[in-house]
Amino acid sequence: MKTQFINLTVVLSIVLIAACANSKSKVQNTELVFQEKVSFEVEEIEYQPWISDINGNDSGYHISITISENKNQVTLNRIYFKGFIAKIQVGKMGYFASIQTSFNHKEDLIMSENQSDEYGNTPKQLPNNQYNFSENTCVITYIENGKVKYFKYPNMKKKEL
Repeated sequence: MKTQFINLTVVLSIVLIAACANSKSKVQNTELVFQEKVSFEVEEIEYQPWISDINGNDSGYHISITISENKNQVTLNRIYFKGFIAKIQVGKMGYFASIQTSFNHKEDLIMSENQSDEYGNTPKQLPNNQYNFSENTCVITYIENGKVKYFKYPNMKKKEL
């Protein structure tokens, strides 16, 4: 009787581990569903490359998003552009985002055998290659009725310096 209980416990544990591993791989392999129709109307999205002389050769993109209609008052959340991600913010003239693509300032890193000594180190931010489309395409995440949705916009316009 005790041997059967142990065998049943081992079998159930194996099944549980296999189910968890299988569900994790399904989540990672899930394709994003882009919304064909959205309840807001994008009039225009422009990006402007910038280069700074202040901190060496820092560079990035300023992005302006003009929405002509927002029926359901959705909240624009993030933009993915050229492998980078930025938070969309509301400004006086509409929505905007700023992406910094290079970080040339040197940070003080604490290197130690004791992990707690390295606690103050900040991890490097790497480009997000999950949404790396063509030159003029971006993905906007937005929140509508409490759900995160994705919208792919293929017609960004480059604004010259």
